[in-house]
Amino acid sequence: MKLVSVQLPWLLVPFLLASSSSLLADVYRWVDENGEVHFSDKKPASVQAEVVDIETRKPPSEPDEGELRRLELVRQAEERFRETVKLSPPEAPVQVDHDMACRNARRNFAALQEVMPVYRDDAGNYRPQWHGDYYQGQRAYVKDDERETVKRKVMADIRAHCADPADEDALYGAYDEWIASEHCEIARRAVERAARPESRTPEDVLLRLRREHADACR
Repeated sequence: MKLVSVQLPWLLVPFLLASSSSLLADVYRWVDENGEVHFSDKKPASVQAEVVDIETRKPPSEPDEGELRRLELVRQAEERFRETVKLSPPEAPVQVDHDMACRNARRNFAALQEVMPVYRDDAGNYRPQWHGDYYQGQRAYVKDDERETVKRKVMADIRAHCADPADEDALYGAYDEWIASEHCEIARRAVERAARPESRTPEDVLLRLRREHADACR
């Protein structure tokens, strides 16, 4: 390993030069016949030397008033944010209506038992396409080869939300409630159409439709 010979205190030159480039003389570097590296501020006469390229850095400038103002605004905004987070009450846990979720899951399972086509509506519920179907939204029909897979997923919902997942009476009871609500809605729509002035519905017919609506929605 070759030793490095440094003339004068120039070993410190690379670190001291950063202060001011205007005060610096050239620094020369050369290797003698023994392979030793030399540095000096005097150019040697007997050997070829190269000038060392030393990078100088400007001292950081003081921030102007605009920059100081910006930093202060950022600091104040951060403090306000921390105070807001500190004072904000914790979010309340999401409450799940297990009774409603159980009824919907049971109704969906019973609908999937129907032999008629079944589709999923915009609300995520499964509906059979029956003669009184009035639904006007988007329909995603369940393919025959997908029905068993969908039924297993719905049964998982029943187990998650129902106290007694094996209660078949409750299963089809929920479906009967849905069918009754469908008949109620159909009767309501019939009254609504008949009551329009342009329909010119006889009073006795309108009265009968209203009675049917009341019976269907009990």
